[in-house]
Amino acid sequence: MKSYASLLLLSLMFTSGCCRRLVADPARPTQVRGWQEFEGQDGIQPVGEFVLKEGESIDNGKLGVEIIDIVNGRTCRGTESMGPNVRWRFFRVSDKSTILEIELTGGTGNVSGFEPILWDEFGISMISAQAINTKDGWVWFELRK
Repeated sequence: MKSYASLLLLSLMFTSGCCRRLVADPARPTQVRGWQEFEGQDGIQPVGEFVLKEGESIDNGKLGVEIIDIVNGRTCRGTESMGPNVRWRFFRVSDKSTILEIELTGGTGNVSGFEPILWDEFGISMISAQAINTKDGWVWFELRK
């Protein structure tokens, strides 16, 4: 019985300790452009730059974007690390109907590939998370043509 308990304790130590949370704490930008088109790097055409906290949303009178959830990254022994994720909701302002709800890691994602209406109706093809702060719960991002 003692051997069984020791083996169980040892296996719990190895399995429960294999993954750990990664808390991201980048500096918050001091200024963002809001809904304003500008010339980005390498010919990229952002239509807006924003910082939103979890639960907040922005809109331009037609299209809205909400940060539903921000999830810590994690690293596990013997596997690759995974950065933080953001669950986004794109919605039509007129009736608050959801166009797309998607979870993406940091970096750039092609949202119009998941829902062509975003490009066809609103001229948005990509979202780019410049920084995700899981400690304070905010995301700095651009919407792009």
